[in-house]
Amino acid sequence: MHGVLLFLHSWMRWIVVVVGVIVVVRAWWGWLGKHPWSSADERWVRLFPILVDIQVVLGILLLMTGRVISPLFNQGMKALAESQTRFWVSEHVIPMLGALVLTHVGYVFARRSESEEAKYRWVAVVFGLAMLIVLVSIPWPFSRVARPFFRFF
Repeated sequence: MHGVLLFLHSWMRWIVVVVGVIVVVRAWWGWLGKHPWSSADERWVRLFPILVDIQVVLGILLLMTGRVISPLFNQGMKALAESQTRFWVSEHVIPMLGALVLTHVGYVFARRSESEEAKYRWVAVVFGLAMLIVLVSIPWPFSRVARPFFRFF
């Protein structure tokens, strides 16, 4: 079960990153170019928080698999001082939860905005910040907790 969740979480990351980049680029383009808010914009903006929700649920399930709680999480609770474990227990989880909150806040404020410019501005700024947090918190192959770009079973 842990391996399947790890595979899904790893691949879902790319869907979140690609959709997040698309949403942020469309929002900046719409805001700076004074374009009208379209139904396509609405769909992309609605899709991104859903994908982040799914990714976070997969991540939580990943932490909880194994013997009630994953071995990595158990190890983390005992040895927070160790660099790699600290990354997984705090430097990955906490910022990703923050990004989750930002996506929902951005979505709510964009949805409640009266003007198209305000909708684009909320999405561009808040989703952009969420994407920055996501990109910084991903364990890239070149980071100190190097993980592969793509996981296979």
